[in-house]
Amino acid sequence: MYGLPQAGKLANDRLRNFLEPFGYVPCPVTPGLWKHLHSDLMFTLVVDDFVVRYTNKQDVDDLIAVITKEYKCSQDWSGNRYIGLTLNWNYERHYVDVSMPGYIARALQRFVHPAPDRPEHAPHSWTAPTYGSRQQFATVDTSPTVDAKSTTRIQEVLGTLLYYARAVDCTMIPAIGTIATQQASATTSTMKAITQLLNYCATHPDAVVRYYSSDMVLYIESDASYLSESKARSRAAGYHYLSSNPPMPDQPPAATDPLPPMNGAIIGPCKIMREVLSSASEAELAALFYNGKEGTPLRI
Repeated sequence: MYGLPQAGKLANDRLRNFLEPFGYVPCPVTPGLWKHLHSDLMFTLVVDDFVVRYTNKQDVDDLIAVITKEYKCSQDWSGNRYIGLTLNWNYERHYVDVSMPGYIARALQRFVHPAPDRPEHAPHSWTAPTYGSRQQFATVDTSPTVDAKSTTRIQEVLGTLLYYARAVDCTMIPAIGTIATQQASATTSTMKAITQLLNYCATHPDAVVRYYSSDMVLYIESDASYLSESKARSRAAGYHYLSSNPPMPDQPPAATDPLPPMNGAIIGPCKIMREVLSSASEAELAALFYNGKEGTPLRI
């Protein structure tokens, strides 16, 4: 029944019970990822959308034959659209571009946000350093609160941009996360932050992530920002990508490791840590811990 909170789980359980006798089972660690017990076929399932990875076309034909026994099924062998994403494949150069063309334009039209007078190249403001100071103190927002209508607008903007940010434009995730912590008691400073974020979207409306084929060696870059959030909190972030072993030069510089080829991020965790940390080095260590937790299921 559409709108029933349990509808998604009921439909998923029904599909699982239907597919398992044919050898199609969900992977134990990654939600939404399925595999076939008797071939190398794998697919992801989001609501009612399948994207299938295969090497033998007959394996896909067998899957379609099974699905059509119980469900209506349409097919797109180009693989150019999936869960709102546009996938442009370049098989000759071994990469795929992932984008959501027109998504930001429709969002700006929905929120009646005009183009900025000048380009905005930062999704959020920055805290100017106090040179010569030995201590860094947390900032406190003392600006007046806004009305319920403005609060609703903030929540709608964040909800609209969050999927786009996670899917193709990770540069907006810190700004969205910071504003989200303020939306319950939004202030005029929060509204300014929303305006800057929308100006950034208008300046850079069509982000594209490019993924190159690789040996699928997992690399994780970890970082932290100390006392950069409200209530004396810090932020942990990471850049997780799949690449190949770095090329080894004949004579590398002393104490310098060669870098692996860069690739698009498969995930970009970026969260505000609940713990109040006592130093920048402690924040970095906590970020390593969070990124390690995120990387464990990827390795499995």
